[in-house]
Amino acid sequence: MNLDRFVARNQEQWQALEERLKVVEQHGPQRLDAEELHDFALLYRKAADDLAYARTFFSDSKVTEYLNDVVGRIHPLLYNRSRRSPIDVVAFFRRDFPRTFRRSWRSITTATGIFVLAALVGYLGTWQNPSAARRILPAHVVQSVDAGRMWTSDVYAMAPGDYLSAKLFTNNIAVTFTLLALGMTGGVGTVFLLGLNGLTLGAAGGLCHSAGMGGPFWSFVAAHGPLELLVVFIAGGAGLELAMALVAPGPWRRGDALRLRGERAVKLIVGSMPLLVVAGVVEGVISGGAPLWVVGRGYDLARVLCGLTLVGAVLSYLLLAGRGKARIAAAGQSLPRALMSR
Repeated sequence: MNLDRFVARNQEQWQALEERLKVVEQHGPQRLDAEELHDFALLYRKAADDLAYARTFFSDSKVTEYLNDVVGRIHPLLYNRSRRSPIDVVAFFRRDFPRTFRRSWRSITTATGIFVLAALVGYLGTWQNPSAARRILPAHVVQSVDAGRMWTSDVYAMAPGDYLSAKLFTNNIAVTFTLLALGMTGGVGTVFLLGLNGLTLGAAGGLCHSAGMGGPFWSFVAAHGPLELLVVFIAGGAGLELAMALVAPGPWRRGDALRLRGERAVKLIVGSMPLLVVAGVVEGVISGGAPLWVVGRGYDLARVLCGLTLVGAVLSYLLLAGRGKARIAAAGQSLPRALMSR
């Protein structure tokens, strides 16, 4: 590689590193949040590798002098060690999780689109052709609808709400972590599982609609469904983040991209766990039967209001929380630690 190609290939990343370095030099590392710090560390390591290459092949060039200056200005920061703070759970949920959600909006939106498209296909397909449901849904679901009753009735009649909440929470965790892990297939597995879940939900809704049971079906999912689906979309986005690191790492080495996006994906999953707990409790207690103070048609409205209130509150939190700059210490990460990590 000649000097011109070397510069053209790497100049944009060098400039990005220098811009971040100026911020740190002028305002201190507290101006960088945890993910910006991670980006800075990766850019630094890339520049250090480029400096070694330049010293070997272009030792007398101005490019080598430039890289030596930039890397040399960062080097003293490695020895300006600050005390490592323990991971602050409050800071994570107050800042890191909602910020990570917003940074991952492309992946989460893509996951949402895949699920919704598959759900529409399943809904319209079984609504127009109910026999198609037999190829998609479990036999007991189809048999229950054919008999004019919801398949969920027997489950809620046989098990107490707290047991169901725990069982549903466990099932939801399994789906969430599977969506994440399948990102390592390059996203193929994540897309398939999102599509399968969307197709199944849509097919169930379409079958119930065709049998005149659309009201009971939507009444059942109204309370827990919106929040539970939001978590599925977040988990699908986490899986797609891993997939992007493998398929399109961008300017990073694939291992660095996987480390960066993997950290983001894990934050999405960890942050979603409390939401799964809430969704499981709502599904086990509210979706399955009416409380004593709600009777008749009013219970359907109560379920709808519950679902909309929950998902509205969570979305407001995810979109608005953590808008200020997060201090590195609050995130449990120091500048030297990030720069020296391998």
